[in-house]
Order: sequence, then structure tokens, then C-alpha cells
Amino acid sequence: MSILNSTVLVIDHSSAVNRLISQYLKRIGFGEILTCETADSGVKTFQDLISSGKKLLVLLGYHFPDSVASEIVPKLFEIAPDAKIIIESSLKEDDQKIIDLFSEGVFHYLPKPIRFDDLTRIMETIEKEIEEFSTINEKLVLGLLKTLKKVSLVRLAEYCDCKIEVLQSFLQKLEKKSVLQEIAKRREIDCKDCNSVNIHQVFCCTRCNCENFRKTSLIEHFSCGNVSPQHDYDEDTCPKCRKQIKIIGVDYRTLQNFNVCNDCNEVFPMPNQKFDCNNCHTRFTFDEINWIQSKTYSSTQSSNKSKFADLDTEISKRLDSRIV
Repeated sequence: MSILNSTVLVIDHSSAVNRLISQYLKRIGFGEILTCETADSGVKTFQDLISSGKKLLVLLGYHFPDSVASEIVPKLFEIAPDAKIIIESSLKEDDQKIIDLFSEGVFHYLPKPIRFDDLTRIMETIEKEIEEFSTINEKLVLGLLKTLKKVSLVRLAEYCDCKIEVLQSFLQKLEKKSVLQEIAKRREIDCKDCNSVNIHQVFCCTRCNCENFRKTSLIEHFSCGNVSPQHDYDEDTCPKCRKQIKIIGVDYRTLQNFNVCNDCNEVFPMPNQKFDCNNCHTRFTFDEINWIQSKTYSSTQSSNKSKFADLDTEISKRLDSRIV
């Protein structure tokens, strides 16, 4: 569906700017164009249009007598989290105020003074990006980046249920807006059966492979040669010869950093190391590991809690079932 079929809502305190943008939009081919000159009327009109089922594009000025874009954008996203908002401003695109709006989920930036060629180019870009990024939830991606601090491309693609190549193109767009940065390449384990990187490490007994073991110390009794976990020496009495141990270094010595299985009583220094796939539940050993390397990204924005409860809930649901 072409964006020319969208309703365009222009919210700018200048009636002259509203008229100019409306004329340009008509030349591009848009049929339904509405304008508002105050923040309150813009938010109210936006809500009415969303309630009526309209597919919307919003062009929003930055400064208003009664508000600024940084206060208006969250209200619009609270009504429609997937809204396509274009900020038009005389502020530079790399101004921190504009960058912060990108991190909130703003779709594009249109410089002032408004020029027909700039507006046309942006609409063509939006048309292409909407088609290309139709499987990506932008606010979810931004929320995950803030929550996880740093995350690999393959892991983020899996958490967002989208193709790696599409997500990479989308992240490059955000990187150009200084919303995130590439920091390194990360090597991760992926499942030998389903290629998921949603893997967690498991430690288990060397005899029975159960995970029910605890750390302990061993005591070696010199006179009879018995070696047993410390808890077997009840009241400092050797469980083999029943003699008391008294002086460390003379009667006995302590061996640290051992483990004892609570199921089979096996004593071992190092547990077996295995890996479980949280996606297909395959268990495999270190020798069966597949390694995968991909770019790693981090958000350049503060890690404040998301302003939208529904997005926080969505992120929590996706992370609760995964080991990061």
C-alpha cells in the first residue's frame, strides 16, 4: 500500500509553514492533509484520526508556544506506538534534542526552511523503508538496546523475530542518526541443531550428569589415608578409622575447591560443562559447539525505563524466556 494513501497530519505553530507543507504534499500526490497550530489540538486530532482507523503520517514542528516536540512525541506514541512521525525543525539533525527524539522512535527529520526537494526525497525514503522494515518493531529494538546495554546483531534479530540482513540495514539507519553505535564484534555459541544463540551454560556431576551438587572441601587423614568431604568428619572424627583429627598439617590436611554430588555422592574438582538451547532444548558439549561472530551494538541514549508500560511488558516477555 502506497504512503500516498495515508492521511497526513501537519502540526506546526506557523500557519505559513502549514500552508507551504500542504501545497508541497499535494504536489507529491497526497490527497488528505490536515493541519494544526497548537500542541493540544494536534494531539487531539491525532487521537481522533487513529480512533477512526486512519493510516497516518505526522509532520511535527519542534517549538510551540505551549509545548515542544520532546513533550508531544511521547503523547503521540502513547496513542499509537507505531506512529510514523517526521520532525521538521531548524535544529541540526545531529543536535542532541533531535537525537533524543530519534531514540524515542521518531521516523525522520526534515530541515527548515522546508524545501520541496527535501520533502519529496524524505517521502520516497519513507516509502522504501516502510516496505523494507515492515517486519521490524522500531520501539522494541530501541527498548531492547537500552535494556541490554550491548547486544549482538544475531541475538537482537532473534529477540525481535526478524531477518538479520533487514535488521542490519535498519541499525545502520539508526547509527547514522547517532541513536546507537557499533562497538565490537562478538563471538557467541549457536545451537548445532537450530542455530539459535539463545543458549545457557549448564554444570553437572561428572558421574551422573545431574546439576544437584554443592561445593565442599576434602580432608585427608594421614594415619589411615582416608579422603572424604569435610561434612563426613562428624565432630572431627575420621569416618574410616574413627580417630579424632586434631592438628592440621600433623594429623590431616584440607583440600579446597572440590564438589560433591547430592544424588550419587561423587566427589570431583571440576564439574562437566554442557550447553542447553532455550529454543529447541538440545543439550550439547563444548566439543560440539558452533561459534558465530557478528557485530555488537550499544545504545547511545540513557538507560531510563521505557515511558510506555506496554513496551516494558513486551520487552520483559521476550527476555523472561531467554538467558542473555
